[in-house]
Amino acid sequence: MNIVIDGRTLTGEIMGIANFFKLAIESMSKVGGGNIKIYILIPKPLHHSLSTIFPPNVQIIECPLLFMKFLPRLVWFLVMMPIMLRRLNADVYYSPTPSIPLGIPSRIVKIITIHDVVSIEYAKTMKLNNRISSFLIFNRSVKQADLIWANSYYTKGKIEDYFPERKCKTIFVGCSIDTAVFKKREVDSVESISVREKYGIRDKFILFVGSLEPRKNLSFLLGLMPELYLKTEIQLLIVGAKGWKNSGISNIVNEPSYPKTSTCFAGYVDVEELVLLYNIATCFVSTSLNEGFGMPQLEALFCGCPVISPHNSAMIEVVKDYGITIDGWDKTEWIRAITECANGKSSFVNIDNLLQKYNWETIIQRLFLLIEK
Repeated sequence: MNIVIDGRTLTGEIMGIANFFKLAIESMSKVGGGNIKIYILIPKPLHHSLSTIFPPNVQIIECPLLFMKFLPRLVWFLVMMPIMLRRLNADVYYSPTPSIPLGIPSRIVKIITIHDVVSIEYAKTMKLNNRISSFLIFNRSVKQADLIWANSYYTKGKIEDYFPERKCKTIFVGCSIDTAVFKKREVDSVESISVREKYGIRDKFILFVGSLEPRKNLSFLLGLMPELYLKTEIQLLIVGAKGWKNSGISNIVNEPSYPKTSTCFAGYVDVEELVLLYNIATCFVSTSLNEGFGMPQLEALFCGCPVISPHNSAMIEVVKDYGITIDGWDKTEWIRAITECANGKSSFVNIDNLLQKYNWETIIQRLFLLIEK
């Protein structure tokens, strides 16, 4: 079986969807073995941080268009993908995003992954080029796909709500993280002290991992810090949030009444350091308004870090049985939950069975069975 894959996400920073994609490919290769050949098509070289050496049944094909550097990647996708699908005699076309090009032969099975419905529910928060791409590609791809792969049951429900008329009636669900990387580990005092000093952390701290998208609702978490810091002296370490100095977040932390030493910004951190932070954090807190899955929450859980999260969207299915979910935005409830965690009073469920629930090989085995049908 020849599987041709849209590899555009592997040419940018390897995070979020690109991480999901990389892990899915590795598992497809392992589960399929000699019965499949995977071709990953890219318009330019892989991102420099991608050190993965793919196995023999995976081939990276760089096929740039003339004058490509002056054109958006969408043009490459619409022009080159149909050509290469025919040239490589594809049996299956797969995209880790909802993107199906025009002109694909009907014999080719078309599979897409949908991670969320931000392009519908939070369209105004998206960059203009992403909004245009979504308008041109998203809706048509969802309706034409032979198989839709959703990252959560929450996302599956949203697809069913927004697209009742679609070719694919069965929506496959499955997602995980790199469980070989994100796991509990021993952290010696030298390591712990070193990373704390690097970011100005004195003792207990809340870890937040995410972007500045409005739906991440970071301003709510910052609004809790004055009282939390006064009560417990717990600090907040924010990982990600690129460009915060030029955003409304800067206005909050620069208020005269805001306790400056309560909040530290780490910016981008590599995976090794992120795993270390998960392992030493007092708790991981998300205050997101909506998540299609909740990858940072799952990463934290696998590292043994207590997770406090909103009782909404896909975070319910990821966190509910293993951490604390809070319904609504009552500041008193949030402060109580975080304070109890800081004082060691919270009880968290053993997460050993997460390894069975979020196993990449099992997910891909189920996917291949569905493709064969």
